[in-house]
Amino acid sequence: MKEVDRTIFGYLCLDHISTNYFNPIFDIDSGYIYADILSLYLFVRFVFVNQSETYQKVVMLLKTKGISCDDF
Repeated sequence: MKEVDRTIFGYLCLDHISTNYFNPIFDIDSGYIYADILSLYLFVRFVFVNQSETYQKVVMLLKTKGISCDDF
């Protein structure tokens, strides 16, 4: 099986046909803010995990000791 490293986020919007809970002005702006916050998290994770030389060295060291990083 191919190893896949991914992060999955979901967004749930509740609305009703007759009550119309959805407020386009507030909810769309809130959605953009939420998406921006998530993108910052993903960017920081990418920089400090995927592109980190120290992280890669630790992974290699653990592999030489017979420890799988999947255990953490």
